[in-house]
Amino acid sequence: MHDGSLSSVNVSAVRRILIVFLTSGCFLAVGCTPEPVARQMAPAVHEDHAHDSDHKHPETLAEGVTELESLCKAVQEAFAAGDQKKADPSVHEIGHLIEDLEGLFTAAKLAPAEMASAQKAREELFECFDQIDTRIHQPEDEKDPKGETYDAMAERIAAAIKVLQAVSQDVSQGVSP
Repeated sequence: MHDGSLSSVNVSAVRRILIVFLTSGCFLAVGCTPEPVARQMAPAVHEDHAHDSDHKHPETLAEGVTELESLCKAVQEAFAAGDQKKADPSVHEIGHLIEDLEGLFTAAKLAPAEMASAQKAREELFECFDQIDTRIHQPEDEKDPKGETYDAMAERIAAAIKVLQAVSQDVSQGVSP
Protein backbone atom coordinates (compact mmCIF):
# COMPACT_ATOMS: atom_id res chain seq x y z
CA MET A 1 0.00 0.00 0.00
CA HIS A 2 1.29 3.48 -0.90
CA ASP A 3 1.63 5.67 2.18
CA GLY A 4 2.03 8.96 0.31
CA SER A 5 5.75 9.29 0.95
CA LEU A 6 8.29 9.52 -1.84
CA SER A 7 11.02 6.94 -2.15
CA SER A 8 14.61 8.19 -2.14
CA VAL A 9 14.80 7.52 -5.89
CA ASN A 10 11.70 9.60 -6.56
CA VAL A 11 12.87 12.40 -4.26
CA SER A 12 16.14 12.57 -6.17
CA ALA A 13 14.34 12.70 -9.50
CA VAL A 14 11.90 15.32 -8.24
CA ARG A 15 14.80 17.36 -6.84
CA ARG A 16 16.62 17.37 -10.17
CA ILE A 17 13.49 18.31 -12.09
CA LEU A 18 12.74 21.07 -9.60
CA ILE A 19 16.27 22.45 -9.79
CA VAL A 20 16.16 22.52 -13.60
CA PHE A 21 12.72 24.16 -13.55
CA LEU A 22 13.69 26.78 -10.96
CA THR A 23 16.99 27.50 -12.66
CA SER A 24 15.28 27.97 -16.02
CA GLY A 25 12.77 30.34 -14.48
CA CYS A 26 15.54 32.31 -12.81
CA PHE A 27 17.44 32.66 -16.06
CA LEU A 28 14.43 34.19 -17.73
CA ALA A 29 13.70 36.59 -14.93
CA VAL A 30 17.32 37.13 -13.79
CA GLY A 31 16.07 36.70 -10.27
CA CYS A 32 14.38 34.07 -8.19
CA THR A 33 11.27 32.07 -8.73
CA PRO A 34 8.24 33.95 -7.43
CA GLU A 35 7.66 33.13 -3.77
CA PRO A 36 4.26 31.42 -4.14
CA VAL A 37 5.56 28.96 -6.75
CA ALA A 38 8.67 28.15 -4.73
CA ARG A 39 6.65 27.62 -1.56
CA GLN A 40 4.13 25.39 -3.32
CA MET A 41 6.85 23.18 -4.79
CA ALA A 42 9.39 23.15 -1.97
CA PRO A 43 7.67 20.74 0.45
CA ALA A 44 7.94 17.88 -2.04
CA VAL A 45 11.70 18.25 -2.10
CA HIS A 46 13.05 19.72 1.14
CA GLU A 47 10.64 19.95 4.02
CA ASP A 48 13.43 21.00 6.36
CA HIS A 49 13.97 24.49 4.97
CA ALA A 50 11.96 27.19 3.23
CA HIS A 51 12.41 28.23 -0.38
CA ASP A 52 11.67 31.90 -0.21
CA SER A 53 13.41 35.04 -1.33
CA ASP A 54 15.23 35.75 1.94
CA HIS A 55 18.64 34.93 0.51
CA LYS A 56 21.05 37.71 -0.43
CA HIS A 57 21.81 38.31 -4.10
CA PRO A 58 25.35 39.40 -4.97
CA GLU A 59 25.50 42.54 -7.06
CA THR A 60 28.76 41.78 -8.88
CA LEU A 61 30.53 38.70 -10.16
CA ALA A 62 33.35 39.34 -7.68
CA GLU A 63 30.85 39.37 -4.80
CA GLY A 64 29.29 36.16 -6.10
CA VAL A 65 32.63 34.38 -6.32
CA THR A 66 33.62 35.55 -2.82
CA GLU A 67 30.30 34.32 -1.41
CA LEU A 68 30.71 31.01 -3.24
CA GLU A 69 34.16 30.52 -1.72
CA SER A 70 32.83 31.22 1.77
CA LEU A 71 29.89 28.84 1.38
CA CYS A 72 32.11 26.10 -0.05
CA LYS A 73 34.39 26.40 2.97
CA ALA A 74 31.39 26.01 5.29
CA VAL A 75 30.26 22.87 3.44
CA GLN A 76 33.78 21.44 3.47
CA GLU A 77 34.11 22.08 7.21
CA ALA A 78 30.74 20.49 7.99
CA PHE A 79 31.65 17.34 6.04
CA ALA A 80 35.12 17.25 7.68
CA ALA A 81 33.43 17.41 11.09
CA GLY A 82 31.18 14.50 10.11
CA ASP A 83 28.04 16.66 10.21
CA GLN A 84 26.59 16.50 6.71
CA LYS A 85 23.25 17.95 7.87
CA LYS A 86 25.05 21.10 9.04
CA ALA A 87 26.18 21.61 5.43
CA ASP A 88 22.61 21.65 4.10
CA PRO A 89 21.85 25.39 4.55
CA SER A 90 25.12 26.32 2.82
CA VAL A 91 24.45 23.88 -0.03
CA HIS A 92 20.98 25.42 -0.36
CA GLU A 93 22.51 28.92 -0.56
CA ILE A 94 25.05 27.69 -3.12
CA GLY A 95 22.09 26.54 -5.23
CA HIS A 96 20.68 30.07 -5.14
CA LEU A 97 24.09 31.51 -5.92
CA ILE A 98 24.52 29.18 -8.91
CA GLU A 99 21.20 30.54 -10.18
CA ASP A 100 22.42 34.12 -9.64
CA LEU A 101 25.66 33.53 -11.56
CA GLU A 102 23.85 33.54 -14.91
CA GLY A 103 22.67 37.11 -14.38
CA LEU A 104 26.06 38.15 -13.02
CA PHE A 105 27.76 36.82 -16.16
CA THR A 106 25.39 38.85 -18.32
CA ALA A 107 25.78 41.99 -16.19
CA ALA A 108 29.58 41.67 -16.39
CA LYS A 109 29.33 41.68 -20.21
CA LEU A 110 31.75 38.80 -20.56
CA ALA A 111 33.52 38.21 -23.85
CA PRO A 112 32.26 35.08 -25.64
CA ALA A 113 35.25 32.95 -24.60
CA GLU A 114 34.94 34.06 -20.97
CA MET A 115 31.20 33.45 -21.05
CA ALA A 116 31.76 29.91 -22.31
CA SER A 117 34.36 29.24 -19.58
CA ALA A 118 32.15 30.76 -16.88
CA GLN A 119 29.11 28.77 -18.02
CA LYS A 120 31.10 25.54 -18.03
CA ALA A 121 32.36 26.28 -14.49
CA ARG A 122 28.80 27.06 -13.39
CA GLU A 123 27.53 23.77 -14.82
CA GLU A 124 30.35 21.91 -13.09
CA LEU A 125 29.40 23.48 -9.76
CA PHE A 126 25.77 22.58 -10.33
CA GLU A 127 26.67 18.93 -10.95
CA CYS A 128 28.99 18.77 -7.94
CA PHE A 129 26.55 20.33 -5.50
CA ASP A 130 23.67 18.27 -6.84
CA GLN A 131 25.72 15.19 -5.87
CA ILE A 132 26.55 16.66 -2.47
CA ASP A 133 22.90 17.58 -1.85
CA THR A 134 21.85 14.05 -2.78
CA ARG A 135 24.32 12.67 -0.21
CA ILE A 136 23.11 15.06 2.50
CA HIS A 137 19.50 13.96 2.06
CA GLN A 138 20.17 10.22 2.25
CA PRO A 139 18.60 8.38 5.15
CA GLU A 140 21.18 7.97 7.92
CA ASP A 141 20.88 4.19 7.80
CA GLU A 142 21.34 3.98 4.00
CA LYS A 143 23.68 1.05 3.31
CA ASP A 144 24.55 2.20 -0.23
CA PRO A 145 24.36 6.00 -0.10
CA LYS A 146 23.80 7.95 -3.30
CA GLY A 147 25.56 11.17 -4.15
CA GLU A 148 29.04 12.23 -3.15
CA THR A 149 30.86 13.80 -0.23
CA TYR A 150 32.49 17.22 -0.46
CA ASP A 151 35.93 15.59 -0.52
CA ALA A 152 34.94 13.51 -3.55
CA MET A 153 33.93 16.69 -5.40
CA ALA A 154 36.59 19.03 -3.98
CA GLU A 155 38.97 19.02 -6.96
CA ARG A 156 36.16 19.69 -9.43
CA ILE A 157 34.75 22.46 -7.22
CA ALA A 158 38.17 24.07 -6.78
CA ALA A 159 38.82 24.00 -10.54
CA ALA A 160 35.43 25.61 -11.29
CA ILE A 161 35.99 28.31 -8.67
CA LYS A 162 39.45 28.99 -10.09
CA VAL A 163 37.87 29.64 -13.50
CA LEU A 164 35.28 31.97 -11.96
CA GLN A 165 38.00 33.80 -10.02
CA ALA A 166 39.99 34.36 -13.22
CA VAL A 167 36.93 35.61 -15.11
CA SER A 168 35.99 37.86 -12.20
CA GLN A 169 39.51 39.24 -12.01
CA ASP A 170 39.48 39.97 -15.76
CA VAL A 171 36.21 41.87 -15.33
CA SER A 172 37.51 43.90 -12.37
CA GLN A 173 40.68 44.77 -14.30
CA GLY A 174 38.67 45.81 -17.36
CA VAL A 175 40.01 43.00 -19.57
CA SER A 176 36.53 41.83 -20.60
CA PRO A 177 34.60 44.14 -22.96
